Amino acid sequence: MKITFTAEPIATLTLIRHGWRPGSRFRLLRQGNLITLTLVTDNDEWDTLCADSQHGYDLGADWVRQNGELVIGGDWLSEFDLTRPKQIKATAAPGKIVITQREQGYFSA
Repeated sequence: MKITFTAEPIATLTLIRHGWRPGSRFRLLRQGNLITLTLVTDNDEWDTLCADSQHGYDLGADWVRQNGELVIGGDWLSEFDLTRPKQIKATAAPGKIVITQREQGYFSA
């Protein structure tokens, strides 16, 4: 299933079906022009992630807000110049969301 960011919020039920619930903890990992969000359920893994994320810009730890919002802000998107929803492509699978830059389509006649 593919989810595309729009100016409107992603349907809550879509995220819930994939395990993204209020309070869910997740890892952010940046590799090139790809950002991967992966759910973290193990407490020891979470503690290690929180410590490791303080030492680099390509690893982060966050959680789904209690109101159900999953917020990715700051340098995570702006460093790729992904500041407008039309530039972002997101795909979701159980326990994982992958964010990439939308490819520019060209029409040739």
